[in-house]
Amino acid sequence: MILATGGFQSDIDMVKANWRSDLPTPGPVYSMSGHNSRGRGHRMAEEAGAALVNLDRQYNGYTIVPDMLGLDDERGFTAGNARSIWVNAQGQRFVTELGIDRYVFEAVMQQQPEGHWAIYDADDKNGFRLGGPHFVSADAVDVEKIQRLAVENPAITQKADTIAELAALIGVPSEALAATIRRFNEQVANGESTDVDGLAPEDTPPVFTIDTPPYYATKLYPMANKSAGGVSIDLQTHALDPNGRPVPGLFAAGELTGSAGMNGRNGLDGMFTGPSMLTGRVAGRTAAAELADITAWAPVDYTRRDQPWDLAVAPDASWAAALGSADLQVMLEVKRDGYWHFERVHHLVLEREYACTDCHSSRLPFAPATSRDDRAAQTQICDACHLAPAGTLPAADAQRAPMSAQD
Repeated sequence: MILATGGFQSDIDMVKANWRSDLPTPGPVYSMSGHNSRGRGHRMAEEAGAALVNLDRQYNGYTIVPDMLGLDDERGFTAGNARSIWVNAQGQRFVTELGIDRYVFEAVMQQQPEGHWAIYDADDKNGFRLGGPHFVSADAVDVEKIQRLAVENPAITQKADTIAELAALIGVPSEALAATIRRFNEQVANGESTDVDGLAPEDTPPVFTIDTPPYYATKLYPMANKSAGGVSIDLQTHALDPNGRPVPGLFAAGELTGSAGMNGRNGLDGMFTGPSMLTGRVAGRTAAAELADITAWAPVDYTRRDQPWDLAVAPDASWAAALGSADLQVMLEVKRDGYWHFERVHHLVLEREYACTDCHSSRLPFAPATSRDDRAAQTQICDACHLAPAGTLPAADAQRAPMSAQD
């Protein structure tokens, strides 16, 4: 048995139970991890006798806002405005906002009472960005949509005509907030460094100021992201028990193992892909070699295809769409376990007023893809959601990349 079920950062209770002991455990935490990263494999492995190690090694973040689409109360969107400053519950800046992420994370977590806000003004509100697993790349640079969902949404962002009014809305001392903003504006005007912690001095000080009403404050929360600890394994990916002995017949790979410790205590998102591929390949080879020694087991005779897959998604004149937008709306009103991706995709279909035949055809009918051919064909229409519809983005934003986790 090879377990490759991912991490546990979508199980908020498990995240908090294994929070770093040198940092205060936060209150609200929202996940931006894979939807199915819920620790199921960890529990299965432990029940089978495997040891779990270094679960407090979590690559988490500090720039997330709650899900405003109603998709999942425990999930959120990465959020931020590079043309903003952050203040704590005392109304003071406490960190260089675009500093090295692991240092910024620790500074954010140390704030008591907990909480930090991004402060910006009317001139810079269009710099706000959203991102995350259920916010597709096209939407991540759709300025109008971001303004509607986040910046002008009182559930996410507070807005006021004066700094004193803004301070009252977010519950921080008005005099302290006014002094913080005044000091920042003076530093920018004088060409001084706006670094406040000595951790990541800026080569070029920011050129924006916060002096044009209305003023905005978006509260940012801790985010659960990646697991850097998990099932204990050896170099052959055998799952190990608490005494370091292999659990017979059990292997583990990928983020379930904390990427085998290859990223240490930190790592950017892409750094988890290579260890997953490597440990998965090692697990497959080791398991196959050990199975070959069992006389009662016979491997499946698999012959690789010589011809490429026919992945054309061309409509067939004899095929017609059997469902419409009204039928889809009814389907989406019923929450079904295991249909998260279906629901997210088809909410976009309704929002963008796509026709069923934009994606479906006789090659991809209204039915689950079960064969390898069908699933391969499905990937050919991923860009229907993950690329921006033609002509929907302002020219200035069409070439702008989505926000990174550090932003």
